[in-house]
Amino acid sequence: MRLKVGVSRREATDRDGSVGATCEIEVEVPGGTGEAELARIRDRWLEMCETTVDDEIDRLRAAAPGPPASSPAQARPVPSRSNGPTWRPAAPAPARRARDDFDRDDDRGLDNERAAPTNGRQLLGWAAKQDPDAKGLVIAFGKKKGYPPKIVDWTDDQVDAAYRYARGRQVR
Repeated sequence: MRLKVGVSRREATDRDGSVGATCEIEVEVPGGTGEAELARIRDRWLEMCETTVDDEIDRLRAAAPGPPASSPAQARPVPSRSNGPTWRPAAPAPARRARDDFDRDDDRGLDNERAAPTNGRQLLGWAAKQDPDAKGLVIAFGKKKGYPPKIVDWTDDQVDAAYRYARGRQVR
């Protein structure tokens, strides 16, 4: 029997970009393995994938242009392949920014209006970073107003209207 586990994650960076990482592991498990043992094996390899993805996201964030990552996770040991993973992550994954942090422009405390999106691509990036995600809200607004189906084809005025609408509808 083969067991396949994987983790894939993409996170926004501070400069309207994103970083992503994927880890997938497939292992051969003896046919007579019980459900409890199978769950234990799956959980251990899944933990390894999550740790690997966290490490890669941290590494990519540190290499991304713009402000440095808030606190990269400590280095974690690589497991030996013979006996499987036996470690725990040294630090949890970085927490998502609080909703109030989106109202200020990073370290300067300036109103986010200065960083308002000016085209469809920037609007999508902004919407994806919101907590909760505002892409659906922006898309629904565009459909209701009869805007082009692709947000990247919207005019500057349409982008501005959708941004103001989504920003006003967010729960604070």
